Amino acid sequence: MYFNYKNFIEELKNSSLQKDQQTYKTWLKNKGKTDYTKEKFYKYIKQIKPIDFRIPRIFQNNFDYDLLLALVVLSFSSSYKLIFPDPSISNSKEEGNIDLMLPDLIIYVKSGSAKVNKSISSLCSTQIYRLYEIYFNEMILLWDLRQADSGKNSYVDMLYMKKINEYNEITKTVYNYIERSKCLNY
Repeated sequence: MYFNYKNFIEELKNSSLQKDQQTYKTWLKNKGKTDYTKEKFYKYIKQIKPIDFRIPRIFQNNFDYDLLLALVVLSFSSSYKLIFPDPSISNSKEEGNIDLMLPDLIIYVKSGSAKVNKSISSLCSTQIYRLYEIYFNEMILLWDLRQADSGKNSYVDMLYMKKINEYNEITKTVYNYIERSKCLNY
């Protein structure tokens, strides 16, 4: 069930849904590519350095979780948090499961007055696949907004850079946590 960007674009093209058709037209207008690494917005994605986080073990080889992390970090439609287990409580060596020491990636989505949160590790494969669709749809539409906002150094660029800088600060915390955990477990 690995996400395929080229197939995603084809599904947008063949969809009967108005919003999918609009995204496809926007993609065409901006001279989109069928390989996301060739898309203009990839310059943001590649700035997100991967970190390990808990994933559903059963789907560990089915998805590119580094890409999913980048899409989550760069999203304007959701927010996220990395929740760390307490290293003094959880001893991953004794339990034989290093995943217990990894942070949980929690996604927060606001829908009306309700705020829904889900851990990536608790999602089924169709939910994970749908996240790729949602986030790539958002990237395509935001790139169009960026182009309309005079292109280079636009407000969208500033927001993306803010998200990237915030993530870089979070990764410092992740690496400090990992080092602390090693000290407590060895």
